[in-house]
Amino acid sequence: MSRKNYRRGFGRLYVVGSSIWLLVIWIIGSGSKRWEGGAFVDNPWEGKPLAFLALAIIPPLIGYGFFFWVVPWIARGFRSAEK
Repeated sequence: MSRKNYRRGFGRLYVVGSSIWLLVIWIIGSGSKRWEGGAFVDNPWEGKPLAFLALAIIPPLIGYGFFFWVVPWIARGFRSAEK
C-alpha cells in the first residue's frame, strides 16, 4: 500500500480556505456602506486600512502556524522512539 501525503492535501485545503477568507473580508470591507438591521450604515473599516489588513491576514497566519507547525509537532510526540 502506498503512503499518502496528507500534508500536501491539507496544504491545498488551507490555501483554498485562506483564499475564501480573504475574498470575503475584501468584499465586506470594500464597500463604503453596508446593509444592517434594515438600513444602510457606514462601513466601520472605512479609513482604517491597517485594522482591515490585520483582520484579513492574521487569522490565516495563525491557522497556518497551528496546522503546519503545532499539530505536526504534537503528532511527532506520539510516534514511538523505535524504528
